[in-house]
Amino acid sequence: MVGGTLSLLGYTTLVRFGAEDALGALVGLSVIRELGPVLTALLVTGRAGSAIAAEIATMVTTEQLDGLRMMSIDPVDFVASPKALALLIVMPLLAGLFIVFALMGGYGDCGRNARRRRRFVHGQHGRIRQILERRQRKLFEGDHFWCIDGSDRDLSRLHQRTDGRWA
Repeated sequence: MVGGTLSLLGYTTLVRFGAEDALGALVGLSVIRELGPVLTALLVTGRAGSAIAAEIATMVTTEQLDGLRMMSIDPVDFVASPKALALLIVMPLLAGLFIVFALMGGYGDCGRNARRRRRFVHGQHGRIRQILERRQRKLFEGDHFWCIDGSDRDLSRLHQRTDGRWA
């Protein structure tokens, strides 16, 4: 639904400027970078967050949390931590699923026009590949992996001010 709507609205705007070839990149970039993670977070927060809050409220009402405290079990470790861990694991998977279906919706919006579908896929393929390669490079060649190899060559920048003097 999101990809189809974005594709439909983007196509009418891009036709005015003669840039129909950028439709795939437009849908792909906006869904991967912004819409996928944000809308997934909003949906999960609304659905799962309210269910978790209702469950904890029911546990407070029926004094189950007091029972856990009496048995020397921390309610946060027993009730909240497994749910937070589950959300931490599942959220990227849900965001990926949302992105896949949004891209399929954008592709489906191209209709039976084979030329438009080819342009859509070609525009997405090139730009998405560039983004993934850039993110992979930043992830594995960044300064934040200094703790793995034990080198502290880039840590000196943490203590240095922008004017060149040490903090």
